[in-house]
Amino acid sequence: MTKRHPTDASVRSDVEQFCGLVELLKKRHYIAKQLCEDEQTRSLTQKTANVFFSVVVDTLIDHFFLEVAKLSDSARSTIGKCENFTIANILETVDWPPTVLEELRKLNESICEFRGCIKPARDKLLAHYDKETVSLGTPLGSFRPGEDRKVMDVLEQMCELMHKTSAGVTYAMPSSGGRCVSDLKDAMRKALAFNKLFAQSKGEEQRRLLQCLNDVDRDLAGPHA
Repeated sequence: MTKRHPTDASVRSDVEQFCGLVELLKKRHYIAKQLCEDEQTRSLTQKTANVFFSVVVDTLIDHFFLEVAKLSDSARSTIGKCENFTIANILETVDWPPTVLEELRKLNESICEFRGCIKPARDKLLAHYDKETVSLGTPLGSFRPGEDRKVMDVLEQMCELMHKTSAGVTYAMPSSGGRCVSDLKDAMRKALAFNKLFAQSKGEEQRRLLQCLNDVDRDLAGPHA
């Protein structure tokens, strides 16, 4: 098999796609960690919409497992021998410089180690339901605290190395998940403050607060409501 040169257009495209997937995974991982680990955020979610945010966190965690498992799958599928868009495939189909390939392989070892922890959960609960596992309620997918952050760091290092080698510049990876969580926290704080004011209000003050609610409802409904 003739391997592609790192600067080939197809390789640059694959690397951009890979970096984009890692960037999206980083944002979702950040949101999940903020929602379930930051004490103030967790308190806010519990006091506003506990069940909703519990579902969101569980979904984001499942997504994290699935995405890491997909990225660390084999270069080709067992059935049909179709190529997979995976780290292994990118390493196998590109003629990376020896020093770059060595570094990528070392980084991939950490990914594969984490994969070993989460693969049972992917195979028996997330990708499909294994009857015995579901019936027994067997917990799967456990890993040491901090290993998920380590995996994200390793994926970012892969992005930097691949992108620098193929495109000549480092991929502009965002530092975090942006302001999405802080904006959410601010909105929830204001909602709790409004509820407290409303519970304490009477007469004209209460009517004014109700009018504010009606104004919000009207704005949300749009001009044609």
